[in-house]
Amino acid sequence: MPVVLVSCGSIEQPNVLTVAWTGILSSEPPKTYVSVRPSRHSHALIKETGEFVINLPSSYLIRIVDFCGVKSGRDMQKFDVCTLTAAPSVKVGAPSVAECPVSLECRVSDVLPLGSHDMFIADIVGVTVDEKYIDENGKLHLEQASLAAYAHGEYFALGEALGHFGWSVRKKKKAPFPIAVVFSAVLLTLLFLFMMMNYAEIDRYNSEIAEMKATVTDLKAEADKLQGKLDKKDGAITGMQSYIEDELGMVKSDSLPKEYVSLLPEDVTTVIDRRGDEGGFGVLLSGLSEVIRNFLND
Repeated sequence: MPVVLVSCGSIEQPNVLTVAWTGILSSEPPKTYVSVRPSRHSHALIKETGEFVINLPSSYLIRIVDFCGVKSGRDMQKFDVCTLTAAPSVKVGAPSVAECPVSLECRVSDVLPLGSHDMFIADIVGVTVDEKYIDENGKLHLEQASLAAYAHGEYFALGEALGHFGWSVRKKKKAPFPIAVVFSAVLLTLLFLFMMMNYAEIDRYNSEIAEMKATVTDLKAEADKLQGKLDKKDGAITGMQSYIEDELGMVKSDSLPKEYVSLLPEDVTTVIDRRGDEGGFGVLLSGLSEVIRNFLND
């Protein structure tokens, strides 16, 4: 149950007591109540003035709250002893406790004797709230006020909010369409396709390079083969020339020594071959060698 400080009396002679028996009776019109033992000093003050203020204390005030619940205003001025501030109210003559974040100003409409306690039923005629607990949209954040509760003789600080009115049956809002996620997926897909196309192009280039390398290898082998044939032909020609020149003693005609004699017109021109008939045969051999070379080249 909530634990509150109920202030009563006047601004000049204020009094305060702790009450745990309180709550809201109606929201329209706004009504509340406090139950007070007839023996308490505050009972007579409330009955006399017909007004009181319900102050909701923060947890840091809980020691003062307990003190005001066990000490009587007949014996002391509890506002002074507890260093509390009696602030003027707006709608009623009873003071408010300035240190409390929320104050409900009440005017008694009925008193119900219920046994050990009398219930003072009252209209809520004014509400005072510390502005630091109201946001820019006008919403009250009591969860920030660190209020206290009372149960079976012990005080408890109120914890985190567990829900709000109607949240158990309220339909869940549909999650917004994840445009960013879809965009990212499309972008990644396009990137993947682009990479795959590049890989295919690279594979094609690699295949062409491999084919070119194979062609170059084949051409090189063919060139080596032709070079071998050419070397073989050149060797045969060289060997044949050596045999003709060394064994047969034949030479090319262009290698024979010649003499040129300038003759007068009236002189008879005579070409003298110093080697006799061997020169004519050498010319024949030179022609034969040329025929053999052409044959080998073919």
